[in-house]
Parts: sequence; C-alpha cells; structure tokens
Amino acid sequence: MIRIKKPFLLVAACCLAMSIGIPLCATETATTVVTLQEALQASRQNNIDLSIAQIKLQQALRTQNATASTFMPSISLTGGLSTGGSVISGTYSGINMNVSAGASFSFDGSMLTDSQTRALNKEDASLTYQSTFSSLQESVITAYWNLAANENAVEEAQLSLDQAKQQLQTAQDQYENGTAPNLTVVQAQLSVSKAEIQLKQLQDSKTLAMSAFKALTGIELEAFAVEDLPQTVELALPASRQLYEQYGEDTTTIKALRNALAQAQNDSKTTTLANRVPTVSVSTSWTLSETAAATTQTTNGLNDTASLSLSVSVPLSSYINGTTANLQIKDSQDAVTTAQLQLQAGRQTLLQSIDSAVTSITQQQENIMMQAQNVETSQYSYELSQQAFEAGLLSAQELEEARTELLNAQVTLLNTKLSQLLSCYDLASLLGIDLATLQTQYSASV
Repeated sequence: MIRIKKPFLLVAACCLAMSIGIPLCATETATTVVTLQEALQASRQNNIDLSIAQIKLQQALRTQNATASTFMPSISLTGGLSTGGSVISGTYSGINMNVSAGASFSFDGSMLTDSQTRALNKEDASLTYQSTFSSLQESVITAYWNLAANENAVEEAQLSLDQAKQQLQTAQDQYENGTAPNLTVVQAQLSVSKAEIQLKQLQDSKTLAMSAFKALTGIELEAFAVEDLPQTVELALPASRQLYEQYGEDTTTIKALRNALAQAQNDSKTTTLANRVPTVSVSTSWTLSETAAATTQTTNGLNDTASLSLSVSVPLSSYINGTTANLQIKDSQDAVTTAQLQLQAGRQTLLQSIDSAVTSITQQQENIMMQAQNVETSQYSYELSQQAFEAGLLSAQELEEARTELLNAQVTLLNTKLSQLLSCYDLASLLGIDLATLQTQYSASV
C-alpha cells in the first residue's frame, strides 16, 4: 500500500507543495510516498514490451504441450448430394448421394526432433521474458533512486538558500547598525541570487527525473515523493573470476546463449534428417454412395469404395556437393560453430562486465569515505565562517563561498552514494541475484 510520511525539513516540504500548486494551509504537509516495490509493480503492469514477451511465452507453452499433434493423422469426412435434368423436356435424372471418409499421414525426418524443437523454443521465450523483465526492473530502479537523489539535492539546496537569506538579514541588520558597509548587503543579495539559481537548476533536474520515472512506470499521480536513499552498505567483494565461477553460468545471459547453441545444434540435426531420412506417406479412404431413380423412386442400393496407398521417397541430393540440400546442411553446421563462438564471447563479456562493476564499486566506496570527510570539513568551515561574518571579521562574499563549497560537497557525496548503490544493483543483476543477497553475502561488516 502507498504510505504517508512527513518531510524532515519543513521548508523543503513547503517548497515542494508550492511547486505543484498545493495551498499551504497547515504548518506541515503530508506527501504521498510511492515505494520502490510499488513502482516496480506498476511498471510490470503498464510495460508493453513485457506484455508482448508474456504473450509469446504463453504461445510457446501451448505449442510445447501440443507435441502429440505432430504424429496425428489428417482425418476428413465429407458428404455430397447432387441431381440434374432438363428444364425444356422436364426430365429428372434422380438424386446421387455419397459420403466419404479419409485419413492420411506423412512422416519425414524433421519429425524426429520436433519435440526437442518445441522445448527449446519454449525455453527461448522464457529466457526472453526474464531478460525483458530484468531490463525493465533495472531501468525502474535507476530512475527511482535517481529521483530520490534529486529530491535530497533539492532539499539541501533549499536549506542553503535559507541560510543565504539569513545571511542577508544579518548583513542588513549590521548595515543599519553601522557596523557593516553597504557592500556587505550587496554581496549578501548576490549570494541569495546564486543560491536561488542553484535551487532552480536542481529543481529542473528533479522535474526531468520525475518525467523519466513516470514514463517508465505509468504512474499518473500529480504529486508524490519516493523513499529516501538507503544507507550505503560497504561491500568486500572477491575477485571477479570467483564471482563468475559462482554465479555466471546460472545467469539469464549465459543461459540464453547456451539455449541458442542448443537450438543451432537441434536445427542442424533437423536439417540433416529432413534431407536424408526417407519420407513415408500413407493415405486411406472409403466412399459410400447411393443413387435414387427419378421415376420409380427406387435406389440402386448402397455402393462403397475403399482405397489404401503407400509411398516412400528417398532423398539423395543432400549427398551431392553444391545442391540446395547439401548447402542447407553445411549452413546449419556453420550456425552451430557461430553459436559456440557467441557463447564463448558472451562468457568473456560477462566476466569483463563483472570486473568493471567490482572496480566501480571499490572506487566509489573509497570516494564516499573521502567525500564524507570533505563534507564534515566543509560544514565546520562554514560554521566558523558564519561566526566570523556575524562578528564582522568576514565578508559576505567569503561566507557565500564557504556555503557554496558545503553545498557542492553535499551534492557530490549524494551523487557518489547514488552511483555506488546503482553499481551494486548492476553487479547483482549481472550475477543473477537480488541486491539483498549481494549485500548480505559480501557486506564488509560481516
């Protein structure tokens, strides 16, 4: 269910409310919060590509379950009634009636692999659905936490603007008391303008992130918030090769490539059998007929006719170089070699992607530690600068520089935490596991 939470910063909440046209009639506002799970559920319900993949999977399942139809004969039952005569002479030739039943069956080499073909096609449709599902989930997760980071950045920028306005008020008080020149007020006004520009830029980024999120999920709420960014979980990851050996062969990517190889091998076998195994055709029919005389209204009795035929066709052209059948067999063998090379390349690519993700996470975790220290230093520097400004020992421009440096440090840290979180999601997706499993398995605190 959609939850309700109260923003931590009243000023940020008021700014959000004004930006979406909600009147401020209370000291606090309640904002609808869309959780990540709700966003994922909405995207699954509204995504067209996923719906198409699901339909194709259902079709493949029906086809696989109808394997017996390959060996079912074709059965027919027909009936007829005819008459004739002369319009001028008024003669009537009577009525001819007939009923016939027939059955036919044809066997060729491709039927020997039909069951395997249907099973592989179903597996391909299943893996395609899983891949589409995973791709959609990754896109929604990225858009969701990107929006969360933008919301946090807007809150930080709003707080920075409030501080700039407080600085301007202090400068005006000092000027009126004769303890600061008019230049201090002008510099403080400039600081407010810069802070407003920074806030506007971050709000625009949030609007773009919101549009991307809505397009992915189909959520049509006019105003809503998302969950706060989760706490960063530091990971102690093993070597990329070890991760691949543990998870790689069970990932959707490698399963799809292995299935493609199996399909190519099955297609090659099917092509060979179809061009070299004799084709056997059997058909039988039975006809029952009766003719009624035109004048005596009597019949000539029931007449029946039965037939049975058997034919065998032995293909030989596939053994002759250059014939169409021979080329088809060779092309199917080349397709197997190509699928083997693609599987080998896919394994190498996955290993490289895992290695890249591990490297990114390691670097981002190191950057988070350094940037967190930078935020603490910038915060302390700003507090000292604010005290010096109020004491008349520091200019408004210098205080504005300290505040800007603090905001930049906060936003940089926020973006790095977002990057680390998304990299962890990417690595979990590459390994075919969820984020909770990855963090539990390789948490540095364990």
